[in-house]
Amino acid sequence: MVYNMKKILCIAETCCDIIFGKLDKIPTLGEEEYCKHFYIKAGGGANTPMGLSRLKVATRFLTRLGNDPMGRIVLDELTASGLDKDGFCLEEGISTPVSAVMSTLEDRCFASYGGDGGAFVTKEQLEYQISLTDHVHTYIGYCLTYPILDLCKKYNKTLSVDTSWIEQPKLSELEPILSYASFFTPNEKEALLISGTKNTKDALSVLSTLTPGVVITLGDQGSMARINGSDYRQSSVYYGQPVDTTGAGDLYCSGLLYGFSHGYDLKKSMEFASHTSGLCVTYYGGIDEIFSLKNLKFGNSNIE
Repeated sequence: MVYNMKKILCIAETCCDIIFGKLDKIPTLGEEEYCKHFYIKAGGGANTPMGLSRLKVATRFLTRLGNDPMGRIVLDELTASGLDKDGFCLEEGISTPVSAVMSTLEDRCFASYGGDGGAFVTKEQLEYQISLTDHVHTYIGYCLTYPILDLCKKYNKTLSVDTSWIEQPKLSELEPILSYASFFTPNEKEALLISGTKNTKDALSVLSTLTPGVVITLGDQGSMARINGSDYRQSSVYYGQPVDTTGAGDLYCSGLLYGFSHGYDLKKSMEFASHTSGLCVTYYGGIDEIFSLKNLKFGNSNIE
């Protein structure tokens, strides 16, 4: 049974994550290191919609995959998570993006292939999918490239934006997007870069002049937010020994969007999101069978 009040559309490119887990150290040039765990999983922009679907939120995901071995692996993962298949574009002659994730107990690094580049969705695909949903969640960089904001306004849909890496972003370019968005979720490094400030408090002040809800994720230090002029701080939640932080920010967004779809205020949504990201870091990769409502310990009653 699906309990959500709002239908969510996520728009993002998907990559295939090849995860080398529990390395003793990241190898340097000329060295070889053996990992203790190995996984191949869907990753990148797929983590948030897969997380939402596993939380039983009605979720559509607009993405493109190559009809290649990596794309077919990812397609199986997306389907297994329960996502609506209508937004999956499996194309001949396209290479699926791939990331090699090298993870130690301290941190991780990536070697990535971005696929074929170019536009991964058309305006017609965007318009069709946006018309069918209640709320759109995407990366802010896509809003600079595709007419997502205009289509949200045309169909009266709400919008939230996360941040993938944007080189030298200008606040003047982001202002129309952020002023429309219900909330914006950069991590600490991204918030400092975009705001041009040197500490998170100042970043919060700058970004909150552009959007009513700014939530800055702080890794194991939790998150902080300014919501309609009021500041909030949410601590992280411990679910067990962390083994891999891959996808933790994406699954934090899944928690925020779960709360948003159920009518929680942003403060309560932040609390729920601290549980989803806390559970995420106890296994390798963004999504796992462990990630489910029954394994979350939010509040004193059953989660709906």
